[in-house]
Amino acid sequence: MEIPDFYDDREQTLVKHVVLRTYLERFAHIIGNWCKSITYIDCFSGPWESRDVALSDTSFGIAIKELTKARDDLRESPLKKKMRVRCCFVEKDQTAASRLRSFAESVPDVEIRIVNNTFQASIPEILEFVKADPDTFAFYFIDPKGWTGFDMSTIKPLFANTRSEVLVNFMSYHINRFIRVPDYADSFIGLYGCHDFLSRIDEQSSGRDSIEAMVQVYCDNLRKSGAFEFVSSAYVIHRDMDCKHYHLIYGTRNIRGLEEFRKAERNAMEVMEHARNQVRQRRALESGQGELFGSEEIQERWPYYEELRETQLKATRSALFAKLKEDKRVSFDEFWKFSLHFPLVWHSDVSNWIKEWRKSDGLQIVGLASGERTPKFGKNHSLVLLK
Repeated sequence: MEIPDFYDDREQTLVKHVVLRTYLERFAHIIGNWCKSITYIDCFSGPWESRDVALSDTSFGIAIKELTKARDDLRESPLKKKMRVRCCFVEKDQTAASRLRSFAESVPDVEIRIVNNTFQASIPEILEFVKADPDTFAFYFIDPKGWTGFDMSTIKPLFANTRSEVLVNFMSYHINRFIRVPDYADSFIGLYGCHDFLSRIDEQSSGRDSIEAMVQVYCDNLRKSGAFEFVSSAYVIHRDMDCKHYHLIYGTRNIRGLEEFRKAERNAMEVMEHARNQVRQRRALESGQGELFGSEEIQERWPYYEELRETQLKATRSALFAKLKEDKRVSFDEFWKFSLHFPLVWHSDVSNWIKEWRKSDGLQIVGLASGERTPKFGKNHSLVLLK
């Protein structure tokens, strides 16, 4: 796998962009089949650290590429679907906003608005832009440099339109360092949209990772504030330290969106481990250890991702089985929705667990039609635990 040089020492950005790129590609094709327009809003556009003259290593550059490609694919499909692409790029820095305008002028057949202001101050203009096209579906990408500038109460009006989704880059590593420092209390009250965030985090922390509790409370508040049915997260691991660096938090009202987000997460995890391995090789060469260890040996000495996934799998398997034991009969739709909330858990994992429980615990699948062997979403299947 070839990773462009302009992502050197920006591997976390690479992973974030892989999630965005993979998700938007599927999102645009799915939405474009029933909606006439997509409006992409990049709430902290930059460009900040872009090293590619074509700006392909920016979130807005990625969005334009994937959305216009999907638009063109739909036009050429047998149904000849026509989908408009609209974008709103928000950036407070004048120099960066000027680069955005130059970029926008080079993009044909896309309605683009550049807003040179802070994100929170721009919300009325963003809403005006979105509402100008009543047939549109809005996707908000909130990717700040820190944890301020997108207070929960301020962003709430963006999601009043039920045709909307959001992806937030939640800088969990940095937030965790400062969340209990009194001088920053007001900023975190704004971020979480409540005063009791610390007590709720402490309640959630019992028996679990404190960072995960911190992220879960934010997810819960975003779900309530945005009236999203589903809010879940994905990890972005630090490029050369064994720790969670960011959490990408996704809010949607449709199970299909959450399924595609999990697929994007899985794709990004493969890229992340490859990128982290390249970082390890660079560090080894710089320290003079490169001749002693090849790439395979270096990867074996950094098992953090595998351990993280194994821990998550055990916790998720336990939670799902506990649900079966408590309820005895669970609709597969409810079971599948529940499983999708957990990071690093794939469809194949859930399928394998169901097979195991059928053999070892007497699990039965009710509602299968002739020729069906596995439960599927939307088919009125149920899981029944007899033991």
